[in-house]
Amino acid sequence: MIETTTVPRSAWLEQRTRAFARERILTVLGTTQRPLRWAELADLLGGLTPEARMECEWLMDHGYIAPIRAPDQAEGDSEALWTFGERGLAWAERNGEAAA
Repeated sequence: MIETTTVPRSAWLEQRTRAFARERILTVLGTTQRPLRWAELADLLGGLTPEARMECEWLMDHGYIAPIRAPDQAEGDSEALWTFGERGLAWAERNGEAAA
């Protein structure tokens, strides 16, 4: 007899929820067609919950999103802007999203 492994329904739902959150973040970056400041990304997501922040970190760790530095015109400092990483660009191409 072959043993099968089943994933508990709660774990499956959590995985689906996390995947949806990641897809939403990538979609927001794709539809804006430009890099976003952290506050802009949070506004477009309807707030940046701890869960959304965790998914942004996952996307960054796995090469889907990446920070870039842009000079702040007012103060001369640089500010991180969020855009697609290498894997994010591939995702955007597959899903018909414009690459930022």
